[in-house]
Amino acid sequence: MASRRGTGPRTRIGKERTKYNSLKDGLFAKVVLLSHEPQSQFDDLHHGLQDYFMPEGMLEAVLVEKLATILWRYRRFLQVESAVVQNNIEQQEDEDSGLSRRALRWQAILEKDTAERNREGAVPEIEDYAESLEYCLDHLDTLRENADKYGLDYESNSIHLGLIYGARYSGRPGRDLFDFYLECLGALKATATERQRRGFESEVDCVQKFIAETEKEMRRLEGHRKRPIQKPKQRPLTDEDQPRGTSLLKWEIPDSDELDRLLRCEASLERALDRTLSQLERLQRMRLGQSVPPKLEVQHLLS
Repeated sequence: MASRRGTGPRTRIGKERTKYNSLKDGLFAKVVLLSHEPQSQFDDLHHGLQDYFMPEGMLEAVLVEKLATILWRYRRFLQVESAVVQNNIEQQEDEDSGLSRRALRWQAILEKDTAERNREGAVPEIEDYAESLEYCLDHLDTLRENADKYGLDYESNSIHLGLIYGARYSGRPGRDLFDFYLECLGALKATATERQRRGFESEVDCVQKFIAETEKEMRRLEGHRKRPIQKPKQRPLTDEDQPRGTSLLKWEIPDSDELDRLLRCEASLERALDRTLSQLERLQRMRLGQSVPPKLEVQHLLS
């Protein structure tokens, strides 16, 4: 009567395929993998090395698995190196376009200082300079979006208004959108009774009225546009526009600190790889009764 329980493979091929099953979760497999790295890819690498070296006994099997972990770490090292280079390229491109974090931070500091010190703003220049008109319209458009998404108390609102209409100061003549903004903001922070007394039904009404007034101001300024600004045509790029020589190398080679760290990591992995291969070779030669080469350290001294 045939056994109802599985007895495992009986043929030579079947036994060959399954003899490493117990080593699937070995000494290093769970330690070397990060949470986002696929276990299946490491297993494929491990099993491929097992098929190549055909280890026998626990010690040879452990060395093969150690070899798999070293190669897996080398794979991760190459990914890190590529990420470092890509990050350097993106940072350089941002620097060239003025969009780097440092450039944007300095721009924000300068704009805040201008908004708080300049009493005139850009509006008085719109009749003489079409660029000033576009500058005001761009800031008003951003102001409208910010008020809709983030509310009236968004910290950059007063900066946009200061750049357009000038800083507030005691005795300032006239009335503009900046003054209306301060009224809406004051009503927003007031009690419900005080808010209604000022002519605003709710907090939402404060925001909506300011947005409506901002759109009205944009239409008013649009009436000052004498002619559309002719944007320069973008010429096709030539070979001279492409980065060359040391400029390109600067993008593709990490800076000295990053490069030193990467080189140390690579050298450490290569030493571990050489040592493990040498240990595995010596062990297998001893098992097969073959001549054993000197240890790796001795080879280095003789060479």
